[in-house]
Amino acid sequence: MGKIVLSVFKWAAITLVLVIAAVISLPWLPVMQDSLSAGKSTRYLNEYAYGFNLDDVPPDLSLPESVYEARFVMLSEIHGFEKLQDLDLWMVQHLAARKGTRIYLGELSPAQAIAFNRMILDGDETAARQVFDSWASASAQWGNKNFFRKLRLLQSYNDNLPDDQKIVFVGVDKLNDPAFAKRMKAFASAATPGFDDLASLRAINTALLDDALGRDEDASRYANIIPNIETIMQLPGAGFESYYALWGLFHGSKQPVNGFEPLAMRLNKMEGLKGKVATVTSVCLEDCFNMMPRTALPAFHGPNGEAYTLLPMGMDNPYMRRMRGAGEILKAMDDRGADTLLVPTDAEGTPYDKGPKLRATSGYIDMVMPAFVYDAPPAEFTDAIIFLRNSRALEPWAGEAYDVSGQALALSED
Repeated sequence: MGKIVLSVFKWAAITLVLVIAAVISLPWLPVMQDSLSAGKSTRYLNEYAYGFNLDDVPPDLSLPESVYEARFVMLSEIHGFEKLQDLDLWMVQHLAARKGTRIYLGELSPAQAIAFNRMILDGDETAARQVFDSWASASAQWGNKNFFRKLRLLQSYNDNLPDDQKIVFVGVDKLNDPAFAKRMKAFASAATPGFDDLASLRAINTALLDDALGRDEDASRYANIIPNIETIMQLPGAGFESYYALWGLFHGSKQPVNGFEPLAMRLNKMEGLKGKVATVTSVCLEDCFNMMPRTALPAFHGPNGEAYTLLPMGMDNPYMRRMRGAGEILKAMDDRGADTLLVPTDAEGTPYDKGPKLRATSGYIDMVMPAFVYDAPPAEFTDAIIFLRNSRALEPWAGEAYDVSGQALALSED
């Protein structure tokens, strides 16, 4: 009997050791697979990847030609990272200088766009602050001080430009506060909507706001966004303009994600934009911290009911979540001494026209939570990917943030 018990314990111990070994080693299998196929990717990155730092962008930095040829350029992001606000500001200024883009076709309601234009064109922050107060009351990621500082920089940028070159917000998203929207009608432009001058540009929001107030409040976001953009494309002169804005990661894919059609894909079929939508995707890889609403997390809540949680969210952790091919990207960043890396996806000899690299992810989070899966390779869903690392989390507009790792706030103090 004793021998049987010892045998059971022996095999139980062996099984436990094997399970632990599997748990430790399993996430490294994709890393090993990437390493074995790194040659082609490394050669491609050596030829086409461009490393830079956002606080000192070289003047010769160029995006893929498809971006400059596009009518609408979308920078897509996972909300919550500070560096994306800096990248967005650079994109606005770069496209304005390179191709005269002046319309920020944003993931905002027409009412919010009117409020922001009051700030960046007229110097009145009152309505814009009300927008941020509303976001903060809902613990939304948009409610952050970094975004507001970006608006102030855009205001300063506009101050040095003639009226026909100033950046103007046009909001196409669903109204989230009809009462606020009706108050913004007091600032509506009386001009005819169009592209002739600054007043007619601002009047586009007025027309979109009137349309939005007449829609069913239960209509989906895309049931607002698509007709709003269709309205803009039908205005006289729309075909001579170019458009840009920062949108969420899903919206910016030109191919299906998890079987659904994102905004960029739909717009590429729309009259006036057909085949003329370009996407620059952003990914934060290493030492990246994210500001997440407390309500979005099943755990990791702060002990004092903090509205937000700051947590590490780099896409380079084999155990948590790792982007396939991340090792080659990080090496290219190291080789260039850069925290930002621009990678075109469809240059000659691209390794990103098939396979899992820069598309699929691995790690235990993927095993327990629905993964964000592109239904096509990078060369088809985006024109370029800008990789970042060492990003702080956004700073809440109001309320406290709980630092899960104890590292995010320390980084913010550097």
